[in-house]
Amino acid sequence: MKDVNGVEIYEGDILEDQDDHTHWLVYFSEGAFVGSCTDIEESLGDLTGMPIFSNVHETTEEGHND
Repeated sequence: MKDVNGVEIYEGDILEDQDDHTHWLVYFSEGAFVGSCTDIEESLGDLTGMPIFSNVHETTEEGHND
């Protein structure tokens, strides 16, 4: 899958909702890629309209919105 800018999304990427600036962590769960924000989990297909903000390898604790 690709983000809103056409960049491929990988496990560990963090997507940013441009409306409320929440961050969604992408990971593999129960046979599918999903995004998680706080206690909410969504299918990756529902999140492809967001750009990649960062990934778990680049983001520090201060840069991650739990």
